[in-house]
Amino acid sequence: MRLIYQWTSSLLLFIPIVLFSSCQTTKKNISDKKAVSKSLPDNPFASPQQLTFIGENEKPTLSIDSQFLYYISYNHRRHSHRQIYRMELGSRLNKRITFHDGDNYDIVLDPLQSLMYYSSTTDEIKEDSTYIKNALKKMLPPSAKSEKTPSEEDHLPSFPVTEIYRSQINGSHIERLTQSRKFDGHLTIHPLTGAKYFSSERAGHPQIFRMGKREKKFFPFHTSPLAQLYPQFSPDGKHLAYVEWDSKC
Repeated sequence: MRLIYQWTSSLLLFIPIVLFSSCQTTKKNISDKKAVSKSLPDNPFASPQQLTFIGENEKPTLSIDSQFLYYISYNHRRHSHRQIYRMELGSRLNKRITFHDGDNYDIVLDPLQSLMYYSSTTDEIKEDSTYIKNALKKMLPPSAKSEKTPSEEDHLPSFPVTEIYRSQINGSHIERLTQSRKFDGHLTIHPLTGAKYFSSERAGHPQIFRMGKREKKFFPFHTSPLAQLYPQFSPDGKHLAYVEWDSKC
């Protein structure tokens, strides 16, 4: 069972002491030396607190003000799909904020606005017949599945067929931002401009795309024959880190 813990750190204050000494002779007297001992600080994360007790829970994401914790829960007693919950850390009150038929992934909180972004399979399940066929094929016994010839693409991690959505931080006013028959996810938001970049298989293999200002058009960030995954902005917005997956290595 996967559980989520909150780690708390106390503020430790250290006062540096500078010792000055003068040496009147070139001969050192070991007996005159004073031993100065420094005790190492205690582990500031030594007392974790368990926050969740039901289901499988993962991907904890803190709000900007650290007042709320967002996380994904599944195999729950009330649902099996991956749904998003919000916990008020002060009271430990939980609230389920998504009620989709599919699975939800990749919680991202907009640093500039009170908005939440995530990817979900909820519409792909209803729209993509290939997705349904593949899901049914996974239910067949191993002997009934056709043999697949290994290829370079088989070395890539498999991603769910998802679209990217936006909502208020309480889960209301849901908007669908992408529409392709393959994976769209791993959204990251520029901390200063709000520009949105994400990984998508709409070009055949995962590549990083940038959303237009009106979020209707999508532009390739950097075309590469390699798969591009997990884009992430630095806190100052000056750097964009991502993974290029070379299956030949």
